[in-house]
Parts: sequence; structure tokens; C-alpha cells
Amino acid sequence: MFMQNPLLVTRPEHSSGREISFHQHQQAQLLIVEKGTSRIQGEQGWWLAMPDTAIYIPPNIEHRALYNKETILLNLVFDIYPEQALPDQISLILVSNLMKALAEQALLLNQKNERQMDLEQLALIKQLMLLQLGQRVQSSTLYVASGIDKRLKYITNKLKNDPSCDASLQQFATEVHSSVRTIARLFAQETGLSFSQWREKMRMIIAIERLIAGQSITELAIDLGYQSSSSFSTAFRRVMGIPPKQYLQQSKSELRP
Repeated sequence: MFMQNPLLVTRPEHSSGREISFHQHQQAQLLIVEKGTSRIQGEQGWWLAMPDTAIYIPPNIEHRALYNKETILLNLVFDIYPEQALPDQISLILVSNLMKALAEQALLLNQKNERQMDLEQLALIKQLMLLQLGQRVQSSTLYVASGIDKRLKYITNKLKNDPSCDASLQQFATEVHSSVRTIARLFAQETGLSFSQWREKMRMIIAIERLIAGQSITELAIDLGYQSSSSFSTAFRRVMGIPPKQYLQQSKSELRP
């Protein structure tokens, strides 16, 4: 009996600035970032994956992708079943050394021709990957919710498209024909953050993406609406816990135990 490939693995490369419009897959997808960054947007919000993290996308979930730097991925595609304890929404996963090694071995097997491909070994690797995936810590650090309410989505999309925008909550409430109290409540209920906390976190995630792409802190401060590099660094420390340069230096060692 013919056995289909249980774990399709490729290593795509994306140029800086490439966008892939909204689409969905019939199978589950795991994108492990080897170099660069991958920003995935879904209905709930958007996630930023940097080296040694991955984004898990369940089947039939609409999403789009943006690559702000030349990016290399390990792209794993596979079937899943209801009894498997996996996230039912897009998730940012911290990648272990074992997960990375399994993905690389599966890639080598996929690069062989059909006669030489060991499908049973791929099936075993898939089982181990799913076990790892179900046990890995999901991170919300580099995730920002967009909200569900149309008024909230209007505001969050506007701020994401123009992160330097310094419009007040009152100004946005007026734009969407609502009250400050209502919009503040929507932010708290649908994002878990206040308006000011949400904007600052969104700016910091964009900052991390651009720092990895090579943009300087001085340029970032201006682009994100801060008066100086020191005020930007202070905000970064407030949100992420450490200064921007230290964050980039520590992230790789901390994300892969």
C-alpha cells in the first residue's frame, strides 16, 4: 500500500519586504525561523517570529505573512487529528534544540528522491515533533492582539500601519464615533492591555523586527515617534525588561534551552 509523505519539509528563502496575502492551508504548518524574521497576521492579531522561534498555524486558518528582512525558514507541513493536544489558533512557539534537529533531519529525508525517501522514518520524526510541539511553551511576548470589535480593529490597524502616530484615545474615540470609556473597555477586554500599553508593546515588537533587519536605534526612535534614542530605550526596557541591544544578544540563548 502506497504511503504518503507524513511530514513535508522545505527550506524557503524570502527576500526583504516580501508579502504573502491572506490564504489558508488544509494541513497544519510550522514555520521555524533560521534567519531574519517572519510576521504572521491572523484574525486575532499578529505574531513576530525571530531566529529559534516558530509560528504554528493550524489547518484552515486565514493568515498573511510579511518578511522585513531576508529570511530563511524551515517550513513543515503535516496532517493533524482531533485527539492531538495542539493549539487551535496561531501560536508562537519557543523552539528547542531537539525540535530543530528533528526538522533538519526531516528536511534531509525530503530532499531524497521518492524511491530513497524513508517514509517510516519521517512518520516517526513527525510523532516526535508533535510530542515536542504539544509540550513547548507558547510565548505571548511577541504577539499583539488586533481585537474583534470593528472600532477597535480600526484603531489597532491604523496604529500598526503608522506606529509613530501619537493620536490620543480621545481622538480615536471621536474617529470611530464612540466614547473614551467604551474604547478603553474594548482594549482591556479584547487585548488584555490598556490603550497606552497596547501601543507601546506594538511599537516594541516592530522595533525588534527592525533591529534584527539592521536598523539603528536612532532611526528607530524617530520612526516610532520617540523624541530621542534614550526615550526609546527607556520604553523598550519598560516593556521588554532589558535594553534593546541586550535583548537581541540574550534572545537566542534564552529561547533555546
